[in-house]
Amino acid sequence: MNGKIVRSTGFSLLEVLIVVLVIGILAVAIIPQLSNTKSEAQVATARFNLRTIRSQIELYKLQHEGRVPSADLHELTGYTNSTGAYTTEAGPSFPYGPYFISLPMNPLARSRAIGPAPADGGMPAAAVSGFGWLYDATTGKIWCNDLSNPPQVPFSQQ
Repeated sequence: MNGKIVRSTGFSLLEVLIVVLVIGILAVAIIPQLSNTKSEAQVATARFNLRTIRSQIELYKLQHEGRVPSADLHELTGYTNSTGAYTTEAGPSFPYGPYFISLPMNPLARSRAIGPAPADGGMPAAAVSGFGWLYDATTGKIWCNDLSNPPQVPFSQQ
């Protein structure tokens, strides 16, 4: 050697192991929070869509002398007159609507389909497979059909 001191410019094995360990600890702490974000977003979307449908049903009732839409809510996606007669074509005889292009999706049930709610005006006791929303055509009340166990959007909170 000529008397020069040679310094290593890389990382030692111990330094690399410490960095990997810190990254692993951070990943363990963060990943569970990210997995809850998806279900929280679905619940928030379902609640928003439920409020939107409810407000459109109320607007329909206001414009149709207190009548509620039929059991499948098809009146909300077309044009109507004051008696509730329905068509898909706009015209001077059908001044109301459409309230939706299509009914909003329930992300918890992955469905837009409307199912029957108890006819007594009370809230449903349980979710019904195959439907996104549960609707009582006699009262105009609608609920989010949440198939998760336990329900993330309980009927009592709607």
